[in-house]
Amino acid sequence: MSSSRSDPPPRDPRDDLPAAVPSDPKAGGGAASRVTQEQLVHGRAPEPPHPPSWQSARVITWRSILLGFLLLPPFDYWVLDMEVRTSSVEPTDLTLVAPVVVALFLLVGINGLFRRWLPRWAFSPAELLVVYSILMLGVGLSSMNAMPIVIYLMTYGRRWATPENAWEGRILPHFPDWLVIKDEKLVRDWYLGYGTLYTPETFLAWAKPAGFWLLFVSCLVLSAYCINAIFIRQWSRAERLTFPVLQLPMAMVEEGRGSIFRQRIFWLAFGLAGGINLLNGFSALYPGIPRIQTAFLGNLHEAFPNPPMNALGWTPINVYPFVIGLGFLMPLDLSFSYVFFYWVWKAERVIGRAYGVDVNFSALIGTGYPHYRHQMMGVWIAILVMTIYNARSHLAGVWRTATGQPGGVDDSMEPIRYRWALIGAATGLAGMLTFLLAAGMAFMLAFAYVSILLAMYVAIARIRCELGPPAQDLPASGPDVIATTAYTPQTLGSRNLATLTSLFFLNGEHYRSAPSGAHMETLKMAETHHGLSARHWLAMFFATIFGAIVGMWALVHAGYEFGGGPPGMRGAPHWYGWQAYTRMDNWLSNPTQATGPAAPIFGAISFTASIIMLRLRTLIFGFPFNPIAYAVTGYWTGDHFWFPVFIAYLCKLMILRYGGLKMYRSALPFFFGLILGEFTIGMGWQVVALILKTSVYTYWR
Repeated sequence: MSSSRSDPPPRDPRDDLPAAVPSDPKAGGGAASRVTQEQLVHGRAPEPPHPPSWQSARVITWRSILLGFLLLPPFDYWVLDMEVRTSSVEPTDLTLVAPVVVALFLLVGINGLFRRWLPRWAFSPAELLVVYSILMLGVGLSSMNAMPIVIYLMTYGRRWATPENAWEGRILPHFPDWLVIKDEKLVRDWYLGYGTLYTPETFLAWAKPAGFWLLFVSCLVLSAYCINAIFIRQWSRAERLTFPVLQLPMAMVEEGRGSIFRQRIFWLAFGLAGGINLLNGFSALYPGIPRIQTAFLGNLHEAFPNPPMNALGWTPINVYPFVIGLGFLMPLDLSFSYVFFYWVWKAERVIGRAYGVDVNFSALIGTGYPHYRHQMMGVWIAILVMTIYNARSHLAGVWRTATGQPGGVDDSMEPIRYRWALIGAATGLAGMLTFLLAAGMAFMLAFAYVSILLAMYVAIARIRCELGPPAQDLPASGPDVIATTAYTPQTLGSRNLATLTSLFFLNGEHYRSAPSGAHMETLKMAETHHGLSARHWLAMFFATIFGAIVGMWALVHAGYEFGGGPPGMRGAPHWYGWQAYTRMDNWLSNPTQATGPAAPIFGAISFTASIIMLRLRTLIFGFPFNPIAYAVTGYWTGDHFWFPVFIAYLCKLMILRYGGLKMYRSALPFFFGLILGEFTIGMGWQVVALILKTSVYTYWR
């Protein structure tokens, strides 16, 4: 880095431990001893350290970067095989991706052997986290929720155009030839599994549209990651968010007497969660073996068959061990808010049914009361507004630093200089604008789209870093919904609608693949363990793009091997293609379609209520309601996870109330063990499925 950087004063090495990692009670000190009850309950972490710049250069080693990039292609292909080909389990639906955690677990074990027998070859904890970060970001855009969807969006219209739906004349002409594939034979062969990708003509036919989409995604990632470089100081050092999802991977790489792998209670929980998965796995293969049910133990909806209570809808009771573990890592008020606001959504349905209102039960399918999409939209916009408001002094300092004015913020220890961060964000935005204009989108719509999308990525990162939900769902509440709320779809024009359809992989069903939150977590890990550096930032950027390339290649390759359509590929991307083109067909076929006044009114109420609650949290100590949880509990993942998060809330509440911090530190490895035990054995069964070519037990859904 620049020679102008000066090293800060030496620090106690114990200060580099993460906020929630348990320390050995016999050893004393450590980060866990500095965690206060207020931090655990209300989500504020200790002031993070600033290791010297020379230390960053030493631990961000080329060998750790190289190992991560070498592992990424086979790793991503395996995950895509699980999610799309067999559709057996969908690990990237979750904020903590099970295969990545298990990969880190194996690397820690192998590294332990190296440390004992070949110590010079052993990796440092910081190096292991670099590998983890590369895999985490690389798998994000290669997953079923991201770039593989692009392959179906490129081909779906051509494949399913029939004389009956008249897509050939009504829809396909509005898509530019360089963004979709209109060669009927090429598309048919891929869907049926004929031929091969590896001929010059075929490869180039796929590479042209895929390459353009990769350019667009690269610009998006560049802008989002530059914005993260601006906000990391504010969130980590000023507001001191706890980054709940990070706690397990950071605990896994800790060494010495405080390591979780030296805690008996960790292995007890590991054996409990892993043993349940092991038993259930054998039960799936040999039905005569009994199983311990953790999913779908009941449905509260069945207890209320009559109106208005029957408007509760599907309300399953699940006891996923890994979600109990994740819920325990959430700040106490946020786990409470997660359960509370889940039931607020349910209460809205019941109240509506009581007053004779037609109730919509899906945030994704259909419209109408309680207007999920627009309420979620109001929440995330409120989160964004308050995020910017709370960071207003920092952002003003960033601007002064970037423009060379006095009174700016020292950026010598940031991942990239603020001037370059602003230039990078603007460059990415300009690149996206150029792409969308070339695709035929009107300038004002294109500018609004990319601006709203980047703003939404900031809100998503904030939700993840503050709440740490099991899944970062924010369905159907992005720029396309905003555009079709402000205007009826038909007034936007067919070319604009076609471009919005092509962008469905970014804004259609949810935003679980948005990499901004995971990237912010990698910056926090780097800051805690070895200091931020441009090398780390660049490695994470290129890991994300490389993962996107692998994801697109892997799906096209697998399509020629197994067939791109069912039954060769059974996962969600095909479903997303159907959603996108069906939506456009409806837009063009229903000229009277309009949102109506109720939806924006509900969005405005949601925005106002969220602003009030977020403001009250800064004014009233202990204010328990955080609308961040409201944004992610209105979709199906809220149904899956509300009850195990409730169990985790009760466990943490009782431990802190009756045992205090000492008991909390002693109990924390148990909940780490629940997560890692279920993930490890759950992924082990997926390896069995890969070898035996058969269906196996899955640890959730």
